[in-house]
Amino acid sequence: MIATRLIGLLLLIFGAAEILGQVVPFIAFMRWIGWRWRAILENLEGSSHFGMSANVVVMALASLGLGWYLLFRGRRVHAWLMAGLGDECGRCGYNLRGITGGTCPECGERVGRG
Repeated sequence: MIATRLIGLLLLIFGAAEILGQVVPFIAFMRWIGWRWRAILENLEGSSHFGMSANVVVMALASLGLGWYLLFRGRRVHAWLMAGLGDECGRCGYNLRGITGGTCPECGERVGRG
């Protein structure tokens, strides 16, 4: 569970750094042209001046989304990755080694033994 959250945190940091790497040069470009939005629309081919890249922005947004999911909702991913690999409950991650009942003693989830 900790590894899943750590990967999520790293993805969030990476995505935030990529977004900042796109936004800061864009703001510098906007200051250079005097903050005129019309100038940007008229000179879109000049976008290489401020380094805005759609590929990097999409990758950063995907990284932020996946990182957020893994950090805050990573139990499902962790359970899916670990299913069948260990003796852990799929819901809470409790170690079920040696448990003979059909439910997890920690959370009450039904455990399919067989």
